[in-house]
Amino acid sequence: MTTSITELVHLPLIPNISLDSLEHKAILDSTLSTIAQQPGLTSLVWGTPVEHPYVVEMIQGPSTSTTPSIHPLEWQHVDFHAAFQNSPVYTPFLGRLGGILSGAPTIFHVDVKLHDAAKHPLNAPITQVVSAYFPVELDEQKYWDDVFVPFMKDFVSMAGGWATELHFRNGIERKVFVMMVGWESLAKQKEFQQTEGFGGVVGLFDGVSEALMRHVQFVRVV
Repeated sequence: MTTSITELVHLPLIPNISLDSLEHKAILDSTLSTIAQQPGLTSLVWGTPVEHPYVVEMIQGPSTSTTPSIHPLEWQHVDFHAAFQNSPVYTPFLGRLGGILSGAPTIFHVDVKLHDAAKHPLNAPITQVVSAYFPVELDEQKYWDDVFVPFMKDFVSMAGGWATELHFRNGIERKVFVMMVGWESLAKQKEFQQTEGFGGVVGLFDGVSEALMRHVQFVRVV
């Protein structure tokens, strides 16, 4: 086993569902508890996007260091997630979770790299998460070196990485790049949109067929 991996999970909820109801909260709590007990899991955060209240975003993966506050799933290695999927608890786990879902989960395994490990974007009061779909022929390393890293250096709290799997979007196979930016508030993010620096964002999406953006106030479980 070599590198750690971050798992991002997008869970579409039944429309108008209330996660505050005893029944639905019990399902969510059971889901988080089961995941948190799995070997190899080092971090788990969750939250509902401001833009989409009937969606749950979870992130699991390597430790986000000093400040607890989020819900991505981070694993010591992708093999630990595979072991969970092949364990006896996984089928009943999915059955319970299905009680609050309107469709299948979307899962990305991402090799996330941080600009500053002490300022993980998942530890910010609000985290902007973007999934950008690129043509499969795109050179991943060139995009990272020539486009993302020069942009990332101007941010205190930012991370990004390529999904290890290809994903179908509108019937076409795509590479997916995930980026996360930590903000003090939604208002601060909106202020940035009015600055000169916002023009640099355009270059991040050259060649993108689609980009999905959400803002999440994550809650830490592990």
